[in-house]
Amino acid sequence: MAKAFLDTNVVVYASDADSGSKRETALGVLEHALSSGSGVISTQVCVEFAAAALKKLKLPVDVIHRQLSALDALEIVPVDSTLVQTGLILMQAYRVSYWGSLILAAAEAARCNELYTEDLNTGQLYGSVRAVNPFE
Repeated sequence: MAKAFLDTNVVVYASDADSGSKRETALGVLEHALSSGSGVISTQVCVEFAAAALKKLKLPVDVIHRQLSALDALEIVPVDSTLVQTGLILMQAYRVSYWGSLILAAAEAARCNELYTEDLNTGQLYGSVRAVNPFE
């Protein structure tokens, strides 16, 4: 089965009532990832989502707990020192941000075919992972 990694922006837009069509797109991507069992995130995505949900979206903590619990149905890649080191290598190789490179490292570690993100060049192959911007 083809696996797809969901960047933090997909998860945040799915919870952002003010993001309009991006919310609808993100909800569709997230629902497909959950129902098909093909979705992957990392602990980085969980942490970044919680931070954005608190600060930007101003969601109550109990709502954030429920949303994080729902994400437990996805495959979750733990960020460890090996992944951090791989991220540093990818950062230099592709000249992307450190945080983006850590997402790429997690997607590669999980053997994902695609990475749904708006932060990288859509269509570009980063190692074995193709970036796809679902919001275009």
